[in-house]
Amino acid sequence: MSGNGALRTRGAGISMTKEEIDLFLSTERTCRVATIGGDGSPHVAPLWFVWDGAFLWLNSLVRSRRWTDLQKDPRIAVVVDGGEQFTDLRGVEVCGTAVSVGDVPHRRPRRTELP
Repeated sequence: MSGNGALRTRGAGISMTKEEIDLFLSTERTCRVATIGGDGSPHVAPLWFVWDGAFLWLNSLVRSRRWTDLQKDPRIAVVVDGGEQFTDLRGVEVCGTAVSVGDVPHRRPRRTELP
């Protein structure tokens, strides 16, 4: 297909501005996190997140597959989407490298008795 540059792709027509992305990420709470397993297979799971205006903050249990995957391969993709109707559908995809911050979580011994 040839054109004169006046054609806009559907993607460009529905793109969000930086301000719209910031507002969207500030109001949503659930994302879908994709990691790469040891055998190369993808693993996707929902997770809550916090957007601070520059970074997505995720929390993970050390016994989760997600945590294990990221320790072996820190590449990550995160999708945040919203909308109830097809015409309302919107979303943001973030791809990059996960970085563990602070102390690495540790496992607490399991209690065998009730307090």
